[in-house]
Amino acid sequence: MKHTKHLYTLIFVIVLASTAYGQQDQQRYIEVTGSAETEITPDIIKLTLDLREYEKNKKIVRLKEIEAGLFRAIEGSGLSEDKVVVTKAASSAYSTRRKRNAIASKSYEITFSDQKGLLNFTSRLKNTDISYMHISYLGHSKMSEYRLKVKTEAVVAARRKATTMVEAAGASLGHPLTITENNFGDSPYVSYNAGLSNSMLRVQQDSVGTEADDIGFKKIKLRYQVNTRFAID
Repeated sequence: MKHTKHLYTLIFVIVLASTAYGQQDQQRYIEVTGSAETEITPDIIKLTLDLREYEKNKKIVRLKEIEAGLFRAIEGSGLSEDKVVVTKAASSAYSTRRKRNAIASKSYEITFSDQKGLLNFTSRLKNTDISYMHISYLGHSKMSEYRLKVKTEAVVAARRKATTMVEAAGASLGHPLTITENNFGDSPYVSYNAGLSNSMLRVQQDSVGTEADDIGFKKIKLRYQVNTRFAID
């Protein structure tokens, strides 16, 4: 009898589980995708400059002399010391028929909070021998807040789409069942080649008062997508 009783109990539990699964499986729902995007003007701009000694009129133009021009531009721009860091220092040797020489090089990274500050600085580098210059990073101090805002807008867009489709079918939208983030991410990092950087410098030198947006300064693009499932009442 005990075995028979346990068997009846097991069958009853299985029937209940099957019924619950069947009800859940038969629940009416709609699946839609929502997306949102925005562009942000960066307030963290990192500029990398490479300085390298070179030979001129059979003499080596030393790094200290090149750095002097850079420091004048930094001081004239009103940049604080914490915005300027040395990222690399090196020395490479080469031989001539007469003697063996060493060419020193150094890389600096300078951080700006806006585009005008960057262009103001580069305009002061007219007489400074910069071997290579490029924008190595674009970011924003409130990036996490912008990400959350765009993700929220993506969910709102998904619900709006689902509501329109369900009401068109003569029903009403219920509560959300699932929300899955499909992250396209953002592009805060942009590497500029030397040609573009030199072009940016030339525009600032030739056109006094040129606005940053006039040269098409790249913005940070955020785009997020969500896959959602809503119940249909």
